[in-house]
Amino acid sequence: MKPAALPFHAVQLGWLLLGAAGTAALARRLGATAGWSALAALLFGLHPALVEPACLLMARSDVTVVACTLWSVVAWLGWRAALDGGGRRRSLWTALHVVALAAALASKETAVVRPAVLTLWALADGPRVRPRRLATLARAWLLAAAYYLARVRVLHAASAV
Repeated sequence: MKPAALPFHAVQLGWLLLGAAGTAALARRLGATAGWSALAALLFGLHPALVEPACLLMARSDVTVVACTLWSVVAWLGWRAALDGGGRRRSLWTALHVVALAAALASKETAVVRPAVLTLWALADGPRVRPRRLATLARAWLLAAAYYLARVRVLHAASAV
């Protein structure tokens, strides 16, 4: 009995759609209107650099890390907004940020740079930088450090920075 390719392609399409939805959510979080965020999601989903990995069964990690990274950033921005506005959904945003970052790290090791990129983003806020906002990145840094330590433990000398 030959294995069917349909389930594999369906999972790839699911990750691609999740990434497109993350693009739309990120655009909305950054202040875009509904029309512009829909256009951003469409262009994201149709971009050749993403369509090719989505069509290849062997490139699942590329599509997964992008989708998880987008949702990690959306959740981080939601967490920061909840901190500033006293929102009730703070723990939901926190959990989504950590889970999405963990999934990104599990899919591809390049996700280890996400805490540094988000830290630079937080510092770029200029005079609005607040210690509470920077503290939202502590979990991301701890998760990246845990990932790196686990990698060193398993791969030993082959895991230089």
